[in-house]
Amino acid sequence: MTIEAPVPFSIHGRFRPLLYTEGRLYGSRGKTVYRRDELRQMHRLCSLGSPLINAMSNIWWVERILRANVQGMFTRTENKVFLVEKGQVHTFEFPTFRRLSTFRIPSGGRPLRIETAPNGWSFFGDYTVNHARDPVSMFASPDGIDWTEIYTFPAGEIRHIHGIVYDPYRKGLWTLTGDDGPEAGIWFSDIEYAGITAVSRGRQECRAVSVIPTPDALLIPTDTPQEPNRISRFDPQSGNFEPIQDLPGSSLCSFRGSDCMLVSTAVERSDVNNDQRVSIYASTDGNRWSCIFRAQRDFRVMKSMRPWFQHPNVVFANSDYRASRIYASAIGVKKLDGKMLSWAVTDIVEYLDSKKNAA
Repeated sequence: MTIEAPVPFSIHGRFRPLLYTEGRLYGSRGKTVYRRDELRQMHRLCSLGSPLINAMSNIWWVERILRANVQGMFTRTENKVFLVEKGQVHTFEFPTFRRLSTFRIPSGGRPLRIETAPNGWSFFGDYTVNHARDPVSMFASPDGIDWTEIYTFPAGEIRHIHGIVYDPYRKGLWTLTGDDGPEAGIWFSDIEYAGITAVSRGRQECRAVSVIPTPDALLIPTDTPQEPNRISRFDPQSGNFEPIQDLPGSSLCSFRGSDCMLVSTAVERSDVNNDQRVSIYASTDGNRWSCIFRAQRDFRVMKSMRPWFQHPNVVFANSDYRASRIYASAIGVKKLDGKMLSWAVTDIVEYLDSKKNAA
């Protein structure tokens, strides 16, 4: 079976959802950003590339192979958003999408996430392939316009930064680094960024692209081709990892809402993770997880060609905490490649409750 979905979902046309806020959905086709209204009409807002690049990126296989797209949209304040593409972070006025500034990342990399703390400062870490293990920098901005390098990991200490996540329970920032040996780590700092401390490192359980903070722990879905992947509960005080849910592949994305949390897995070939399906796991409490979606990858590629193709995956749009619907884009998924998918939160919760009651 190509698709297994115990929770009903909707398949939309080619569209990469990036942000769902105040009942409005924003996303992209190639390097052009649109707002999609309730009648499924597309309203063009801005473009990041030249006319030629914009035209080429409208061809899906060009967008996929060249990654010629908007790779993220993150809210800063109610009137500013960040758009991310390779090598650059753009700040736009919201919702008019008037460009305010462009920051060119010195390494030519990109952030996988931009986080804004309650004190108004925005943070991101540099993500590049970095085979040479060059120094890796973190950047911060008080206004979303002017960016400053606030910390640099020395050469050889880490490979790259997967993300920075604000923790509302511990009033600080978690920095996630990869990939091998002591490079994999979970680091903590206060929101003033007076310093950064390694809380746990040197094990693949620390290797994650995202974490979900809870009052008593961090939920960590791992991203490793070296060991079986899982969701673990990490206690920052003791440093203990408690496995909760096995995963069939690396997790590159998670979502936290008021009623449920989701973790998706990608197809990343390794000696221990050989499942050829992407999947989504859901939970209402972080303790019990159930698979709500599983689908076959579209095609295999030779090892020499893998850098040209993104890992088959399902990527969630950033959404309001109390959003009633969850949007995601399917990449490299059979029959769904390039399509937008969506789920009603009530359907997910109803299914999880039924599983809990049947247990």
